[in-house]
Amino acid sequence: MFTFFGHTNIVARVMALCRVEGGPTYEITLSGEASLISYLLDVTEIDCGLQLDPRLQMQMEQMLMEEHALEQQKALTSGPPEATAFDQHARRRLLKAELPEYLLDFGYVILGNTPTHIMRITNTGQFPVSFRADRRVLHDTGFSVDLDHVKHLLCCETKMFEVRFDPQSANLPLGEVDVLLPIKVAGGPTFHVRLHASVAMPSLCVSRDRLEFSTLQCGQCQEETVQLHNQQQVPCNWLITINEPVKKVDRHWLARRRQKVPQKLKAQPCVFEALPSAGALAPGQRCNVRVRFSPTEEKSYRSELKINIFQSSQHLQLQVSGRGLEPQLEFSPPVLELGPLLPYSCGAEGTVVVKNPCEFPIEFYSLEFDQQYLAEEQILQTLKDYDCRNTLLLPPRAPGEKLPPEVLEYYQDQKRLQDEQTKSQTGEPADQDNANFEDVQSLSDQGRKSSAGIIHTVSSQSSFTFPSVFDESQSNKVDSKSECGGGGRC
Repeated sequence: MFTFFGHTNIVARVMALCRVEGGPTYEITLSGEASLISYLLDVTEIDCGLQLDPRLQMQMEQMLMEEHALEQQKALTSGPPEATAFDQHARRRLLKAELPEYLLDFGYVILGNTPTHIMRITNTGQFPVSFRADRRVLHDTGFSVDLDHVKHLLCCETKMFEVRFDPQSANLPLGEVDVLLPIKVAGGPTFHVRLHASVAMPSLCVSRDRLEFSTLQCGQCQEETVQLHNQQQVPCNWLITINEPVKKVDRHWLARRRQKVPQKLKAQPCVFEALPSAGALAPGQRCNVRVRFSPTEEKSYRSELKINIFQSSQHLQLQVSGRGLEPQLEFSPPVLELGPLLPYSCGAEGTVVVKNPCEFPIEFYSLEFDQQYLAEEQILQTLKDYDCRNTLLLPPRAPGEKLPPEVLEYYQDQKRLQDEQTKSQTGEPADQDNANFEDVQSLSDQGRKSSAGIIHTVSSQSSFTFPSVFDESQSNKVDSKSECGGGGRC
């Protein structure tokens, strides 16, 4: 673990050398920057305007109507005598009182959604009123109301109606929509309701569009991280899928084996995997996605991860590539024949030369006779962090190394807890279980003597002599496997 202590206005870059005893030296580049946190606000005061309570707004409307009526009356009395008669023109001027608008803001609406709101109109006067909404102004705006003509709404009664906004049906572009809906009261003033909405579409910003993984041995994996950022004002739901190259299949062969092809495709291992593969981001939120590369054979891999965004026309693709290496051994001769022997004879011996043609060292061992492998299998079976594919990620091990110390400590703790439970139930000491753990740890440390081998270089080779008479002290077997091929060593 490396720690970076940031000081004011510092930029550091160093090279760390990791020397492995008996092995190579690895170079790790470390860099970091630090500075003081500073920020500047372009606005120090936000004016939200006048926010009125509905009852207070009704009282204000009545006051405005009274003031307007008094002004019209004063204008009539101050005019010539022939203009003092209350004619139709004076009545129209009386009904043109300027009243405050009502606002219904839908906020941000995703293109394809159709939100609705319920509005209520209450008669606060003392006489029945009739009114109607001029719905013609809503044409091609995406807004619609189910309010037409209301007659004789009694005092203190309420009329409810629905306002719907469907931007997709009106083929609206992204952006703000604003329309003023007039509601005309028969024999009274006209009220205006401002309908407002902002049409938006979910989208994501990806920190990288290409991932190139290192060359890995089969049984190992490497992870790279990309970051998803929702810069829009609407939530964003996303799903990552893998676009595999399409293979041409004979349609006659596919018709004959219609049931077997899906099972085969389903059983194929996942070489590239996104963790997590789906999620939801709130406006302004970020998310880190780990992309894992796990080669299964020796070849070059190239694929494409598609980031699907719900209710969006945005197409995001992440190019991924890597190469896998598969351990291989060459046996000479491939088949060992010792020939016939008479009972109680001295026996015969044969030599098998094992060669490593790869560019990396390989450890191979016998699944039946290697005591260290059996001990490690017993330890790995106690771990509980296997995923749905029965896979557990551990630090990579060089040929000849034992299990990580953390795994051995965990196994020891589990055995201690089990021994304490057994002791509390039976009242017997647990010395035998402790002895078993010491035996397992001893086998893990030094149990591999004659049942395994390590070939380090391309030109290296190892020879084994196989006797014709079985002896427990010489338990070599031809059927040996590489480290990634046997049990839980991957």
